[in-house]
Parts: sequence; structure tokens; C-alpha cells
Amino acid sequence: MTFGETIRELRQAKQLTPRDLAAKVGVGITYISKIENHKLEEGHGLTEKSIHKPAVELDANEKQLLLLA
Repeated sequence: MTFGETIRELRQAKQLTPRDLAAKVGVGITYISKIENHKLEEGHGLTEKSIHKPAVELDANEKQLLLLA
């Protein structure tokens, strides 16, 4: 399973829309969509900092998400 697929699965399990998750982590809905659909542009990759907030909001294992990213 990829990082984006994992984020989508965790988000859906918590019954959050992409808009809900985006608001909770302080990013745009487009960013969440790009993550889930593997469409992040070159130079806009994921960092530990950008993974931390979604991990907390989704009750996910941050280290596991880092490995997937």
C-alpha cells in the first residue's frame, strides 16, 4: 500500500472528507487530493513535518507513514 492509499484509507475510516482533513491539518484540499492520488509535483515532496499533522489527526503510526512516504 502506498502513502496516499494509506492516508485515504485512514481518512475514510474516520469518516472525514478530504476537505475535513485539509482543514484539520492546515493545508488546502488540493494538497490532500494530490497526496491521495500520487500527484505531488517535483519539489513538493513530503517531509517529516508535513506528515506529522495528518498522522496525529488520523491516529496513525507516524513512523510507518514516514516509511511509506
